[in-house]
Amino acid sequence: MDDSILSENGTGGESFINTTVSDELYDELAELEGLQVVGAALWEDSLSDNPDSEEGADGEEAEESIDPEGRQFVDMDIYLDENVQLELYEVALYTSLDEDPIMGLTAIGTLLSKEIEAGLWLEEVAVDEDEQLVLVMTRQHEPVFYLNVGGWSTSEWDELPEDEE
Repeated sequence: MDDSILSENGTGGESFINTTVSDELYDELAELEGLQVVGAALWEDSLSDNPDSEEGADGEEAEESIDPEGRQFVDMDIYLDENVQLELYEVALYTSLDEDPIMGLTAIGTLLSKEIEAGLWLEEVAVDEDEQLVLVMTRQHEPVFYLNVGGWSTSEWDELPEDEE
């Protein structure tokens, strides 16, 4: 996997994370439909790694080692045209609605890089039965993959990760 797709974001500061899609949030997100994906960055760690910290018997915080290639959920930044950045948390990436999600940081990063290079658009903003965000990514209006998102926030980007020094 290309290391340039790994993000160093999320290392401090407060940010607001949306976890369900209200009518107002849906309307805001729907304005992003049709924008081209111009970049992406995966985070090495995910909010899903350790949702509740627990202490071990010795009083020290227990840390579980997460195998990057066994990951089902990842955190990522998606960079869209018009300088829109989607910060996505606990994302499962599906190439088909009838299949299991893609597993592993390398596999997800490779797929993202390949599809962005080939031309990828945010075609549709959808909501699942639990009112969670689903992003439909397409090429020539044909679905390439679906991002089932546990949480997200939006911001503006100044430079793409590979452009930063």
